[in-house]
Amino acid sequence: MPSRFGIRPSAPVAISSRARIAILLTGFAVLITGNGLLGTLVSLRLASPAFSATAVGVVQSAYYLGFMLGAITAGKLIGRIGPQRAFSTFAAVVACASLGHAFFSGLLVWFFLRLVTGACLAGIFSVVESQLNAAASNQVRGRVFALYMMTTYLGVSSGQLLLNLASPTGNALFALIAVLFSASLLPILLRDFSGGPTLPGLLRPRFNLRAIVKTVSLAPLGMAGCVVAGLLNSTFYSLMPLFLKNISISVGQISGIMFSALLSALLFQWPMGMLSDRFNRRKVLFFVCFVIGLISLGVVCNQGALGITALICLYAGMMFTVYALSVTLVNDGLASEHRIAASAAILLMFSLGGCVGPVVASLALTWKGPYGIFWFSLGVAWSFNVLIVGVFRPRRPAS
Repeated sequence: MPSRFGIRPSAPVAISSRARIAILLTGFAVLITGNGLLGTLVSLRLASPAFSATAVGVVQSAYYLGFMLGAITAGKLIGRIGPQRAFSTFAAVVACASLGHAFFSGLLVWFFLRLVTGACLAGIFSVVESQLNAAASNQVRGRVFALYMMTTYLGVSSGQLLLNLASPTGNALFALIAVLFSASLLPILLRDFSGGPTLPGLLRPRFNLRAIVKTVSLAPLGMAGCVVAGLLNSTFYSLMPLFLKNISISVGQISGIMFSALLSALLFQWPMGMLSDRFNRRKVLFFVCFVIGLISLGVVCNQGALGITALICLYAGMMFTVYALSVTLVNDGLASEHRIAASAAILLMFSLGGCVGPVVASLALTWKGPYGIFWFSLGVAWSFNVLIVGVFRPRRPAS
């Protein structure tokens, strides 16, 4: 029907799954660049004699607590307004939250701001990951998810370089972060990506505890791997800048090391995705965790700055593949009707590990000094391998 100005609105034009994924990943890449900068900036602002390592860990764990709450509640909003507008809403809220850090300095307020940011990012991850799982078959899911993780780490690593644009003690970087969050809306709002393939129930996702528990029972190894990924990833993002500052690394060097480490994570995603598609994912996951433990031990034993930088890059490259491997393990054994519940369960398990990781690792840092976070990583990775061998044994096919 023509509008009051005589302009007849055109019907939405359906676009392909590839185009929809490209639109989502473009906006997501810009947003995750700002989020990567925000996480490191918060850690550096709190890395002062006025705050303990435990305080840093607790404030940063709020992000993952919010992520957990978002995994539980965001589905209702996504179902009500659709994935495109949901993405835009979440991005707008985190833009406001990032500016809140510039106006308030109390730990309790920052805890709340990190909580809100985590909840909104959980909604954004729900939108993006559900679209990817709808488009990918089992044969290519490892590579498609690797592309998603590559986009994530390219954005997060780029965000680390932005630390050099202004002093972390000022508020200019918080303003830049808000600009990035707002700019992420442009590719999302300039094209209507309604229509196209969806998973059953994707437009009306609900948090169903019974369905999530069933999903965990159907894919226990993959779900446990998501918890481990949450423990390790959250510790890296929250406490690695603090570790580097505590061993007398300058802000400029921290920016470079974090960028190099996250770029390594990017470079490892595709080959590990290829390996997981070609070989048994369970064995690949065991190998990755074993290497993570070895590298952690190497960092503890090697006190040289050059050696530590190289080891941290290798550590990040291996460690950040645990999530993608675990998610593909979960989805491999599930029918399509279970994948909506699986998406919620994955985010819930990951954020559960994320809530615990920074707090426990900060206690290890207080107990063992700066290198305590690597003792923590060593314990988590090799304990998980014990569970892989002794508890999560492959099921025999029914006769």
